[in-house]
Amino acid sequence: MIMYESNVATVHWNEETQSVHLLWHKFAKGTLLRTALVTALDVLKEKGAVNWITDTRQLGVMTLEDQQWFNEDWSPRAVQAGLAHLALVLPANLLEKMAVHSVISKTQFGSVEIAHFDGVDHAKAWLKSKRIPENTYEKSWGWISRNLEKLYGF
Repeated sequence: MIMYESNVATVHWNEETQSVHLLWHKFAKGTLLRTALVTALDVLKEKGAVNWITDTRQLGVMTLEDQQWFNEDWSPRAVQAGLAHLALVLPANLLEKMAVHSVISKTQFGSVEIAHFDGVDHAKAWLKSKRIPENTYEKSWGWISRNLEKLYGF
């Protein structure tokens, strides 16, 4: 199900893997990049999901300003929202692949499990193996911890 679409990115909800799927269509920076990432994060929260696929094959290299925003602003919010499994589909170009690795290695993702893939099918298979069954303690606690602030001001 498409949740957001622009000329640079599409955000899908993937029911099969219970994941947010962020597909980059081309290089993005500034407001375009941030809007796609924030919108995808909103979908993660809305769905109470813990799984995420980002297909970076067409993204290109993030600007230093966007890398700083990603590291200091977006990633802590993603962890707080409950992100647990991040599947990165990497570009074939070595320089771009190294750039993605560099950004991710500088990011404080805490206990988020991150895996790298050459294609979306392998990323989906990995996420399917990571799914938390409905109504488990972990899923319930994830929802509670994400919503305590909204509900009680914690």
